[in-house]
Amino acid sequence: MQAGQTQGQDQATSPIVSSRVLRAVSAVTAIGIFILDTMTPAEIAVAVLYVGVVLLTAKVLQARGVVLVAVGCMALTMLSYVLAQHDASPSIALSNRLLSLAAIGVTAFLAVHSRSRETVLREQAGLLDLTHDTIFVRDPNDVITYWNRGAEEQYGWNKGEAIGQVSHQLTQTIFPRPLEEITAELLRTGRWDGELVHTRKDGTQAIVASRWSMRRDARGRPVAILETNNDITERKRAEEALRESEEQWKAVFECNPTMYFMADAAGTILSVNPFGAEQLGYTVDELVRTPVLSVFYEPDRETVQRNIASCFAQPNKAMSWEVRKVRKDGTELWVRETARSVLLRKCQVILVACEDTTERKCAQEAARRSEQELRDLIENLPAMVYIVLPGPFGPIAAFASRGWREYSGLSQEDTAGSGWQSVVHPADLERNLEKWRVCAAVGEPYENESRYRRAADGAYRWFLDRAVPLRDEHGTILKWYGILTDIEDRKRAEAALRRSEHYLAEAQRLSHTGSCAYTPATEQVIYWSEEMFRIYGLDPQRSRAPDVNELACFWHPDDRDRVLERIRTAVCEKAEYAVEHGIVLPDGTVKHLHVSGHPVFDDTGAVVEYVGTVMDVTERRRAEEALHKAQAELAHVTRVTTMSALTASIAHEVNQPLGAIVTNANAALRWLAHEPPELDEARETLERITRDGHRASEVIGRVRALLRKKAAVAKRVNLNDLIQNVVALVHGEVSQHRILLRTEQAPDLPPVMGDHVQLQQVLLNLVLNGIEAMKDVTERPRELLIRSRREEAAVLVAVQDTGVGLESQNAGRMFEAFYTTKAEGMGMGLAICRSIIEAHGGRLWASANEPRGAVFHFSLPVDRDRPL
Repeated sequence: MQAGQTQGQDQATSPIVSSRVLRAVSAVTAIGIFILDTMTPAEIAVAVLYVGVVLLTAKVLQARGVVLVAVGCMALTMLSYVLAQHDASPSIALSNRLLSLAAIGVTAFLAVHSRSRETVLREQAGLLDLTHDTIFVRDPNDVITYWNRGAEEQYGWNKGEAIGQVSHQLTQTIFPRPLEEITAELLRTGRWDGELVHTRKDGTQAIVASRWSMRRDARGRPVAILETNNDITERKRAEEALRESEEQWKAVFECNPTMYFMADAAGTILSVNPFGAEQLGYTVDELVRTPVLSVFYEPDRETVQRNIASCFAQPNKAMSWEVRKVRKDGTELWVRETARSVLLRKCQVILVACEDTTERKCAQEAARRSEQELRDLIENLPAMVYIVLPGPFGPIAAFASRGWREYSGLSQEDTAGSGWQSVVHPADLERNLEKWRVCAAVGEPYENESRYRRAADGAYRWFLDRAVPLRDEHGTILKWYGILTDIEDRKRAEAALRRSEHYLAEAQRLSHTGSCAYTPATEQVIYWSEEMFRIYGLDPQRSRAPDVNELACFWHPDDRDRVLERIRTAVCEKAEYAVEHGIVLPDGTVKHLHVSGHPVFDDTGAVVEYVGTVMDVTERRRAEEALHKAQAELAHVTRVTTMSALTASIAHEVNQPLGAIVTNANAALRWLAHEPPELDEARETLERITRDGHRASEVIGRVRALLRKKAAVAKRVNLNDLIQNVVALVHGEVSQHRILLRTEQAPDLPPVMGDHVQLQQVLLNLVLNGIEAMKDVTERPRELLIRSRREEAAVLVAVQDTGVGLESQNAGRMFEAFYTTKAEGMGMGLAICRSIIEAHGGRLWASANEPRGAVFHFSLPVDRDRPL
């Protein structure tokens, strides 16, 4: 502000200084001209120079001062004429003086006239400075030539800063359309008006209403443009605010989820918002100019009409009521209407806001029904519901449902207060009251189990008693809501379950069978029976059961990898598993376990846990080993017995090559005794001796193999070779009984895994049984056929005879131990054969041979590695 004042003072001081300087210069100039004119010859018109003095003074003096200066100059001219000498040419001197006086007079006249015009213009310009409008003049090139005080105040630039500037660049004008179009319109019509955006000196923007007028010269050429600008920034802001307000109120009216209506005193709808029309199923146009009563439920129209009349009778007073309206489709809805009568454009109208209360009405009705249903439910619940008040020594009964009254035989009056205590079991009452006092003191829900006497038979039954407190806004307990649930059956079931669990635990202990469950994802055990602890030699009181990895430490090193692989494969396949393995206890004891697991699935088919059993089969394994040992001993005895039956045949088989050896030896001696010795014949005879010796050795080797007592060894066995060995062993027996023995062997028979001696014993036993069955046959040929063939993944061997056949009534018992049809038999041959075949994973059975005889079959799996 101080800077502005200083600037104004400088501007006011500058003309004063200039005026004084010009006056001094004029005076000095006039004196100089006077002296020069006086000293110069008369033929030179020096006095004409006074014209300059008049012009200088005209810039700073008014008309009167200019006239006085002109008169003074004239006086000085004449004085110079008088003082000067005019000897040469007086006439020329006089002419020069007259010319100078005329020039001074004309110049003074013109200066006074010009000064008068400037004064008028200055006064007119001063009038423009009085207005608050922004006015400035610019030439056709938009250069500012005039800048009024209103422009200074509006934009912040003074005249000195603005004049000479390009107006649109100075104010950074933003035009509503291209400047070229505006200029063309101005040149065409001489005028233009519109709204512009100008930037002030301080950087703020102003919206102005701008009016342009063009001034032309006598030839019609543009010489200046007068621009008048009115600041309408605040007006535009007010208009924008008003527009936004109107839009907001329009949005409120049209988009508000409330129904708005306006009706006149005649009951005609004047306006309705779209939401209101939509709620009734109409469009706005369908409702406007229609009777307002037409959208109300007919029984409620009289009430609506009465309320509207009351509203019109009490202007500006808000009134509310609830009525039913009817949609276009005939359905009803409840609304709460709030109405007010107002004067709008000198016409009294009613404004109504309608809130849809259908859901609330339905909720209220549903709540009323629910309350009634709840009351009926409480009265008809199979459980007993009650309400008690807090008391110093226990709960005070305030309400009991019908279930309680019927069960206890007490009425509401008898139950009230502490009357309910009369049906509580004496052993439970004090515990019941103590629990109530504790819960009331800490404000926790009450839960207890007590026995209550039944009025019908006087029996006490167990009930689960639960109650929750109702508090006020300060947290003080006002009352308790409770329910008694009969748990007598549950109590009995729990007792039965405890007995069952005890029996199960005893059964597991006696059978050495434990049970467990674990989660396969984490391999964490979630259940572990006591018997499991005993099986693994662990303390049942330990804090937790071992997980799968800890259990693996107990497993026998020879079984650990196999068992883990079996279990994890089953888990991946979501399948059951069963596996036997050994465990080593901390004290070094070795046990044998049979472990089985069963997956448990959730609704999505995912395995959530495995439930399993672990059976200690150590004693069974020992018994099986003892049994296997006994069976092996028995099988050995059977083989020896069989060999004793074949003694004569074997002796014959051995005697034949031995006799041949003796004969050939004698022959060799004779060939050698010849002169000369018959060496070739002797050599041939000796080769026959060698062959007969090998033949005798093979017979003895077969017998020794059958009689040898050794552990079973599984290896690849060619059943065709086995058949040939057995044929060789029974050759003497077959010949003795005049039996035709034939073989039919498959050429591509694959090997099987088994013990050669045991399998040979089975086949030999079946062949001897066939020979035995044909001893007494005389009316038909005695034929024995041994066949072998491939059947899928097994090899089948059959021994077929034409003997006495099978007895149908005893066919099922022939494989039983100690069953025999022979007077001298033990009944163990076929039983041992079946046990051997089944130990090899095969099957042994018998069938009738048509027309006479029997067929014994056995099958063995192909090349299957199975422990014996």
